[in-house]
Amino acid sequence: EAYERESEKWAQRSKKIVKLYKDADNPSGKKKRFNVLWSNVETLRPALYARDPKPEVERRHKDANALARVSSEVLQRCISYTIECNGYSDVMQNCVKDRLLPARGVAWHRYEPTIEGEGDEQKVTSEKARIDYVYWEDFGHNVARTWAEVWLVWRKSYLTRAQLVKRFGRKGQTIPLDHAPKNLKDEKSEVGKKACIYELWNKTDKTVAFLSKSKEGIIEEVPDELELTEFFPCQKPLFGTVTTDSLVPTPDYVLYQTQAIELESLTARIDSLQKALKVAGVYDSSAPGLANLLGDGVENKLIPVDRWAAFGEKGGLKASVDFLPIKEIADVLIGLYEARDKVKQDLYEITGLSDIIRGNSEPSETAKAQQIKGQFAVLRISDSQTEVQRFARDSIRI
Repeated sequence: EAYERESEKWAQRSKKIVKLYKDADNPSGKKKRFNVLWSNVETLRPALYARDPKPEVERRHKDANALARVSSEVLQRCISYTIECNGYSDVMQNCVKDRLLPARGVAWHRYEPTIEGEGDEQKVTSEKARIDYVYWEDFGHNVARTWAEVWLVWRKSYLTRAQLVKRFGRKGQTIPLDHAPKNLKDEKSEVGKKACIYELWNKTDKTVAFLSKSKEGIIEEVPDELELTEFFPCQKPLFGTVTTDSLVPTPDYVLYQTQAIELESLTARIDSLQKALKVAGVYDSSAPGLANLLGDGVENKLIPVDRWAAFGEKGGLKASVDFLPIKEIADVLIGLYEARDKVKQDLYEITGLSDIIRGNSEPSETAKAQQIKGQFAVLRISDSQTEVQRFARDSIRI
């Protein structure tokens, strides 16, 4: 509860950011938008994680130890197989996307042995190291200022009745199914419902506990069996902007949302003016033939006008027809386009996305100028790239 109070505002803000990224409130496309959030995320995502890592397992001391050399090679091959055949790429891509949207990506690791036999005859016949992507709302930790102060982490798992019984035995029959999909019609039936189970890893006591908010007391508590170096089955999350006073991150979008909102406003105004930018006007009703001047099929065709002499005395065509002032609208429209370009440049300066990384450059720019801009962009995203590398390396170590 303390963690949820601490992170409530961040969670609400992150949900809105995810909806904005998906343009969820504009399914018909009627709202004219400039979705710079989607553009920035899709530009940065491949720059942060382009391909799966290649594990390297080496001996710390390169002495003539054949057993150590062969062990390193076997371990490296095992890790390579796990990365290639265990959905590792999908997990990393999801974590990077969470890093760019709600500003926190989480991966969780599981040990899955296959045990055969009964009683004293039981033995492990195969082993698997699984990696799971954890949705950003399904992870938590004790309230802390830095990751070094974290002693308790947890994840939420959603289990059906059959899965509860398989995992907890008879206790699984008594755990309420407190999680249901939206718009569930039959609330009494268990079909579609699941139990939200918290799996908590306590670094202080070296124990793993399972609980449900809907059931009093801890369902099960077991000692640590993995004996990992850092205890937790997850590495430090892939955080966005955090400070030393709280681990609640700040999404990147928040740092440039003022410019993004201004882009939205300018785009909407441009759309309304574009609709007004058309040939329209009024004409003298005493000469109805003038209404056909701008119709289809009037090329090389004369329009008859009754009482031509009187029509000429009034000043002719110039005096009988008056058009909407298009020039003023066009000038305003050009000004809006220029203002939007200026806001975009301000936004790219804030985010570090220079023109060169987005594939845009001026024809008049020299190769040296483009190189400087490219180096500046790399400097701005290099910390994020290094953090993604750290996240992948820590995952492989676990």
